Amino acid sequence: MINKRYKHLREKNNYTQKYIAKKLKISICKYQRKEQGKAFFNDIEIFKLSKLYLVKESYFLTYKGR
Repeated sequence: MINKRYKHLREKNNYTQKYIAKKLKISICKYQRKEQGKAFFNDIEIFKLSKLYLVKESYFLTYKGR
């Protein structure tokens, strides 16, 4: 699932949920819900995450099943 990509990149870069939430200017609770797939990241948040992780925005928008 796509939401696993958020957690994978966060853990790969040794970032906490608190750190990412702060970067996105959202609460930790909101970030957790989004990372778990219970809510969606908006376009601006996806843009910020792509810059933070140095990946294309499309990385978060496409799914290649494994």
